[in-house]
Amino acid sequence: MKFVLIAASTAMLLGGCSTMMADDMEMGGRMTAGSMAMPTTASAYMEMAHSSDMFEIESSRMALQMSRNQAVRSFAQMMVNDHTRMMNEMMAMAGPRA
Repeated sequence: MKFVLIAASTAMLLGGCSTMMADDMEMGGRMTAGSMAMPTTASAYMEMAHSSDMFEIESSRMALQMSRNQAVRSFAQMMVNDHTRMMNEMMAMAGPRA
């Protein structure tokens, strides 16, 4: 069970890395130190935060489905609740898109 969770998490992380590398390749084919820095625009930050929240929510839902350990399940549920709340609050602050 742990192997499946680790494998799925690794696949999701690597998928995100390949997207970042593809974006860097489109910008001239070179990767610079700045390309791994934090986003500098509000929309880029929102996109990064949303992606991060979705990863935490989905991986925690997977833990809820697969684990019978109550401590793991409690932590996973807390992660789902917290990241869902944060995502909703961020979207409310951003307001409607034009």
